[in-house]
Amino acid sequence: MISAKLALGPRAIFSARLLRRLARRFARSQDGSTAIIFSLSAVPLMLLAGAGFDYNLASTARSNLQQATDAVALAAAKAVATGTSGTALQTYAANYLAATTKGAATAVAGYPSVNATTGEVCVRSQLQVETALMRIVNVATINVQASACAQVASGSYEIALVLDTTGSMSSADDGGQSKLTSMKNAANSFIDTIFDSAALGPRTKMSVVPFAPSVNVGTGYSTASWMDIDALSTWHWKSPMFAANSAVAANRFGLFTILSAQKSSWAWAGCVESLPYPHNVTDDAPNPTNKDTYFVPMFAPDEPANVTHTEQYWSGGRWRTRTVTDASYNNSYIGDTGSCSTAAPTDNSTASQTTAQSRLCKYKSATNKASTAGPNTYCTSKPLVRLQTAKTSLKTTVTSLAASGTTNIHEGFMWGWRTISPNAPFADGTAYNTQGNTKVIVLMTDGQNTWFDAANALNGSDYSAYGYYKSANGRLPTTNQNVTTETQARAAMDALVRQACSGARAKGITIYTIAFSVNSDPMDDQAKQLLKDCAGDISRYYAPNSQSTLSQAFASIGDSISKLRITR
Repeated sequence: MISAKLALGPRAIFSARLLRRLARRFARSQDGSTAIIFSLSAVPLMLLAGAGFDYNLASTARSNLQQATDAVALAAAKAVATGTSGTALQTYAANYLAATTKGAATAVAGYPSVNATTGEVCVRSQLQVETALMRIVNVATINVQASACAQVASGSYEIALVLDTTGSMSSADDGGQSKLTSMKNAANSFIDTIFDSAALGPRTKMSVVPFAPSVNVGTGYSTASWMDIDALSTWHWKSPMFAANSAVAANRFGLFTILSAQKSSWAWAGCVESLPYPHNVTDDAPNPTNKDTYFVPMFAPDEPANVTHTEQYWSGGRWRTRTVTDASYNNSYIGDTGSCSTAAPTDNSTASQTTAQSRLCKYKSATNKASTAGPNTYCTSKPLVRLQTAKTSLKTTVTSLAASGTTNIHEGFMWGWRTISPNAPFADGTAYNTQGNTKVIVLMTDGQNTWFDAANALNGSDYSAYGYYKSANGRLPTTNQNVTTETQARAAMDALVRQACSGARAKGITIYTIAFSVNSDPMDDQAKQLLKDCAGDISRYYAPNSQSTLSQAFASIGDSISKLRITR
């Protein structure tokens, strides 16, 4: 046991001196009765007074030691939450205690102790208080002890990491490193922090959901019960994307099978389309009585070839003839005829172009026209990882992420929510309102919702998880329909995000948002406000611009999740 002196204050020193003077006066007194009384009672009185005085000193010292021990317990619990354990934890606590008490106190052997089941981190400390008066009977010090336990919030945790993997993530952050690399490092560090924590790790499950124009659930779900295998959803065969033709394919998976025989990359890549509104802003399970609540595999249609035709025009005082191309399509990857009994349309009327785009017969005996386009053109993200405890699997997914495509925050958020939901499609999450369970979504993006328009009159836009501008109304809020511009499309997607975030918070989910905005490619105020609104509390919104500040944001979120508190 190491002794440490506790300095006495001026008042304590004055009181001690006063008692000594009184004792000397008693001893010098010549009065007989006084001498007799003193001889009989001086020592007990002195001991009693000294004991009381020294007890007060010890009581004050213990109160101060308790405050210091509380602080050390909280600090130790925080260190445990960030992965500190064993000898490193004991050294950290000892140094913290020494700094807090100016070297007066020491930790009791065997402490701090960590209970991995309850999440409690307990500390016991001690110090030797030097007595003022009781030393006359050889009691030089009084041993004072204090104890405290702090807890990283008990119960279980379900955390969804929703990460932007769009093309802009390949650009540099303010530290000169690609945003994607910075994000990988920060996210993997966050995963380590959570799972290496003796208090949090054993009680946490996590998912990783990469997103870009859409979300990839993985190719293993082509026969899942929540997928629209029977093609009964309104959105499975919908003009002008497709016209049903059971002689060619029973569902979109059948089309993927036909095309993959010609080109392996044309097999279904795993992406799914948005549910119709309002099902796409809730985590309700698919309802057998409403097939529109089932998920449709994302299949970007083969768009018509550019149609060339002749037209008459007036020039130089007479009519002239010229050849022009009126339609411009971004995803034309096979011929418009295939095994169809009728030839491809030769004009650019809306009716002809609808026919050229929607008929299924062209996919049979299709001829490959392009190497960069195809049915998976807008499926650019890596598959999500469902809720689990396997840290290695989570980190492997994060490390493998690549940057490509545009931004669809809404679909990314919704699939993050679905991974921690107790409802299908995955039903991996604990039931809502389960005592002690905490559900968290961490959403990180570097940009704004984007859905590009297109020059053609038939579709008006690139294909997306919502289809085309011309066919998207049923998937958009009633206040944001009939979109014709990218500005309107963004407003519609923003509205979906706000409703989805509000719905998740109403279920008790805590949302953290990160706006990774760098000087060379800043996020505008509209995008930042969207993330603030999604979090629902400005304290859960972060705006880093480099790897270091992004890592700090993730670390702060980890601290917030751990919710340290003194328990006893």
